[in-house]
Parts: sequence; C-alpha cells; structure tokens
Amino acid sequence: MSASSRSLNVTLYAVFVSFIGFALVGLSEQITFLDSGDFFRTVTFMLTRPLDATGRLWEFRSGGFQRPDHFESGVFVFGLFGYLQQWTSGIYFDLRWQSISAKVLLLWLGHLMAVRIASVLGLRLLGQAFGFAVISIGLFQAHNVGILKSFYNEYVTFLGFIVLVLGLLTGPGLKRSLLIVFGAFLFGISKVQFFYVPALVLACLAWQRLRFQLPLSRPMIAALLCVQTICVLPSLHNPYQQLNYHHATYYGAYLLLSPTELRALGLNPAQVDCAGTDSWGIRAAGPGGSTPHREGRSCFGEKTLKLRDVLDPYLQHPTLLWRLAAYALPHHFTVQYFHVFKELRYIVPADRVSFGYGRWLVQLSELRDAFVSHAWPLFIAAGLLAGLLRLPGASWVGTGSLFPCGVHPQSNGDQPAGRRHP
Repeated sequence: MSASSRSLNVTLYAVFVSFIGFALVGLSEQITFLDSGDFFRTVTFMLTRPLDATGRLWEFRSGGFQRPDHFESGVFVFGLFGYLQQWTSGIYFDLRWQSISAKVLLLWLGHLMAVRIASVLGLRLLGQAFGFAVISIGLFQAHNVGILKSFYNEYVTFLGFIVLVLGLLTGPGLKRSLLIVFGAFLFGISKVQFFYVPALVLACLAWQRLRFQLPLSRPMIAALLCVQTICVLPSLHNPYQQLNYHHATYYGAYLLLSPTELRALGLNPAQVDCAGTDSWGIRAAGPGGSTPHREGRSCFGEKTLKLRDVLDPYLQHPTLLWRLAAYALPHHFTVQYFHVFKELRYIVPADRVSFGYGRWLVQLSELRDAFVSHAWPLFIAAGLLAGLLRLPGASWVGTGSLFPCGVHPQSNGDQPAGRRHP
C-alpha cells in the first residue's frame, strides 16, 4: 500500500474515532449517578452544597480547603480538579470538567485496546475502527460512564480497571509492566473493599508463568507487592469500618443463618433479632432481600465488631458464601443499580428531568441487562476456559493464542510475525 493511501486511511480512521468520541461524550454528559448521601464524604473538605438544581455547579468552601479526615483516592483526584478550578474561577466547581476529562481518557484507552487487538489478530484499519466502536460503546453504556459524572470513588475504580485490562492486553515489555502495576494500584486503592486487587493480579500472573511460561520479572513482582502494601494502609484508618462490618454481618452473613446458628456465634437474643437489619433500621425482605422495609430499630453501635466477627460465619459454615451468592445474585446482579430500595435508581438524568438523547446509552444498558446479566454464569465459565485453551496447533506463547497476552516474549508486542497491515 502506498504512503498516500495509508495516510488517507489513517485520516479517515482519526475522523471516525473523533466522531464517535464527540457523540459519546455529548450523549453521556446527560447522565449522572444519584447522590445517595455519599458525595460529601469525598468533597466536604472543599465544597459546601450543590449550587443549582442539576447538581452540576458546587460552591467552594469560603474558608478554603480543609484537610481530608480520611484517605480515599477519590478525595485526592477530586481535590486536584478542585484546586485547578479554584485557581481559574475561584468560586465554583463545575462537575463537567472532571467528567469530560475522564471520558477523553477513556476513549484514548479504548483506542489503544483496539490498536492492540487489531495488531494481534492481523486486522486492517477497518477492523481496528470496528473494534474501537464496539469497545467505546461498551464503555459508554449508562451504567458504566455515569459514574464519571459523580463524586463516588468508583470514578477511580473504573479508570483503574480499564488501565489494568489494557496492560493485560499489551505485549511483554516495560509498557505492559507499568500499565498492569499502575492499573492494579488505581483499582486497589480506590476503595478499601478492593485492597486485594494487586495480590490477585500477581497470583494470576504467577499462574501464567508456571503454566504457560509467560514472563514475570522480579521487578514487577516487587512492584505489585509494594502497591499491595500501599492498598492495605487505608483499611488501617477507616472511619467507616464499623459500618462496613455491621453490613457484612447483620445485613450479610447473618441473613441465612438460623437463630440457633447465630447464638452459636455468640449473639444474644436482641442481636439475633437484629439479623437482617442494616445500620439505618431497614430490614431485608423479599427475594434476595430486594424488597426491604423500614423497621426503625438497629443494633448498629451497640457492639464493637472486629474482623473476626466478619470471618467467623464463613469459617463455621463453609458453604455460606455460595448460599449467599445463590440468594442474592439473581435479584441484585443487574446494571440497574439501586440504593437500598428499587425505586432509588442510581442512573439519573444530569438535569434531574430528562436523559434527552442520552437515553440511547440508557437503553444500551437495558439491553445489556436483558441479554447478558442473566447469562453471567456462562460468560464467567467462558472467560475461565478461554484463559486455559489455545488454538489447535498454536503455541500458547505464540501469535495464535486466544488472548493478546500470549504473544511470543521475543516479539515486540506490536505486530504478529509475518503479518503486515496498514
């Protein structure tokens, strides 16, 4: 292919990517996530309250920024946007800057994924463009992209997860190592619930090293162990620890235990009666606890819970974890996230009135829920098998692998051997 033809193809690809990007950002800006009362937990150190009806503009604290009272990565990310906006405007925090910045980054990561997949599969620019469209539209479904126009810590979780996936798709080399370590760090530090992610990534990479001889360098092992240590630190000073422990027990493990089994764990009659009630006095009811009702009474704070209280039910009843999954997943595994009560949907219009054309992204989420959510066991099984299988006659570390992470260690990770494409 001549240089002029290649240049034209690249230009057409850039125009296509830009068109898709502008359209998705514009549509997604009409979507946000419901503030369930957690926004102030991450931004009260710099903001006061929503200034307008849409919640888009927030007023900076008149006395200046305060020191955050706890560590959450979202606090520092949102704080950075706050410092930049205070420096430029001095009065208001506009949520759009934080949202659009993350979406541009998301599109760039989607482009890099498409480039990598096209390279491994030997696709031309047309195939790469199709891959970008599929990836970006999937990332911009309402249940994904809405979190970027909010003050939830999942803002960092989502971006960290995508960086991690890109790292796993990248061929062996320094770039792969940096992306995996950085992605695992962002993911693991975003919320205390995800503290274990770097260790999980390291375990998967170690399995690949032992089973398929994929490279795993000592510096990468050391880096993942280092970020794992960092990710544990926030849990040592977590002001919401007792709240999390209460919900993990009374509104979690205790739900499926009988009064006799609860007494065997050391609960007194009053605490047994509280099983199934959250810290605000809401009792789980209906299938999978999906139709709760307000009871008004809670045992929260009556006893200081410890990590052992959280783990004991599972140690004494080894099948409890699977029973809880069977109990809850059919009713809660959905992209139509809700806050305690089903009528409190998290995905809401940014102007609190209408999604406008952003409704298209909401409908994509609804289609995903209808055709994918209910088949989650099949997708999980397929994903696990895909990590073990290889194409007939192809070496796992060769270019015929089912997954891009299987490129030969001696290749540059950019293009499969013997294949050229524009």
